[in-house]
Amino acid sequence: MFGAPDQAEIIAGQLDMGWLYAPNQMRWFRPHFGNALLSRFPVNQWVSEPLIFDDVASHSPRNIIIAKIRFNNFDVAVLITHLDLGEIRSDQLRRIIERFDRYDPAILMGDFNSGLLDPQVVALISQPGVVDAVAVALGQASPKHRVDWIFTRGFNVLGGGVTEVGVSDHPYFWVDLELDASNTQKPEG
Repeated sequence: MFGAPDQAEIIAGQLDMGWLYAPNQMRWFRPHFGNALLSRFPVNQWVSEPLIFDDVASHSPRNIIIAKIRFNNFDVAVLITHLDLGEIRSDQLRRIIERFDRYDPAILMGDFNSGLLDPQVVALISQPGVVDAVAVALGQASPKHRVDWIFTRGFNVLGGGVTEVGVSDHPYFWVDLELDASNTQKPEG
């Protein structure tokens, strides 16, 4: 229905959170598909960057949200994406890792459509300071064949969990984080 709120707005309203929705395509003269961010913390700045797209090698346009969220006098970069299933996924993954590498502290999350054996995922996990937060939170219970990731830099993982497949075709992962007190970056403000 035209003028109706999108899912991000509806969920944010139910949780009393701020929200933004970054569509990556239009259908029927309306934003259609994309990424969303819900936050209880102030978002100082955000941008939606389109990822590389090709009508032949891609299934649909994709993007990445990069948001700066103010937390305990630090600007934390939060990057959210959902990568393609097609041949172009590897180029998209390279781009989001390049973006993530620019920030500390930072959180990178989303459906990468890339598993633990993907060479770029392996390289990312092996970077000093990068943490696969889901694996740390779940330990041995972490699914070995997942494609949904939460990577952090500059945080300690306190806990987390997983809810098996329900309304989505993917399980829902979450992690509880705290800023790493040994982080050498000085707070702004």
